[in-house]
Amino acid sequence: MIPRLWSCKELALIAAIVVLACVAAYLSIRLTRPKPFASATLGVEWQCKQSFLVTSCHRIVHVKPVSPARQPV
Repeated sequence: MIPRLWSCKELALIAAIVVLACVAAYLSIRLTRPKPFASATLGVEWQCKQSFLVTSCHRIVHVKPVSPARQPV
């Protein structure tokens, strides 16, 4: 006779652990990923990103287009 390796309760417990681990990984990635937002107090020259506990802002440098330099003919 071949013995059963896993009982139904053990399989249910393993499945529950796997599901909880996947949910925890998804939530940790979802909550810690920075999300950009506009800050009215800083103005349009600032770009801010907010994650779960940290908000960081940095100044955006606007670059003016440069006309192509004239080359001697």
